[in-house]
Amino acid sequence: MFRYLFAVPVLWISVASWGQTPAASYQPPTYVLEPIATASAIYPASALEQKIQGEIEVQIVVSEAGDVDYAKASKGDAVLAKAAEDAAKKWRFKPVAKDGNPIPVVSQATFNFTLGNAAEGSKEIVPEIAPATDFPRRIRVSSGVGQGQLLSKTNPFYPPYAREMHIQGVVLLKALIGKDGAIASLETISGPPELVSSATDAVRKWRYRPYLLMGRPIEVECQIQVNFALQ
Repeated sequence: MFRYLFAVPVLWISVASWGQTPAASYQPPTYVLEPIATASAIYPASALEQKIQGEIEVQIVVSEAGDVDYAKASKGDAVLAKAAEDAAKKWRFKPVAKDGNPIPVVSQATFNFTLGNAAEGSKEIVPEIAPATDFPRRIRVSSGVGQGQLLSKTNPFYPPYAREMHIQGVVLLKALIGKDGAIASLETISGPPELVSSATDAVRKWRYRPYLLMGRPIEVECQIQVNFALQ
């Protein structure tokens, strides 16, 4: 059986929407996870021998089916962290539903490995489970991260009239990249109007490696900079 933490878990990622500042009073919806199958972490013998103890926090993703398809410790001793992750991956919960549809959710499990408890004969570490929150629909990444995901790139065509008028500069775009790595939408942030159409036409053909968040593909927002320079 789990012990439950009654605090909203903090995601270890930034999930703010582009250009939006969340209201200070806003709290995301939370869900109490109902276990179907559980497994306690076993205190590793090597950690006991070396008198290693500590608290291990594991971020988990519960799939639409209720399985834990991702478990990752954020800090702590590597041996204890592996024991905690291995246990978490065996759990199964009642699927979480929103508006009648099953959804993936994120939660946090805390394992407290203490030598005192082990000395009393208990080597099973029962985790505390925080309420779950919605898995992010999209995240925002830096332009550098976005560039690192780029698989193919079409160079923009320099409009002849812009070249004749010696127009050059940078077109800055806000892009939404879909789960499949294709450009889902583009918005112009700034740049010479004579160059915007050529920039957007080219960028719409770009393809990216799907961005994975906790093992799942996710939509990504980022800025794209297209440079036009006369030689």
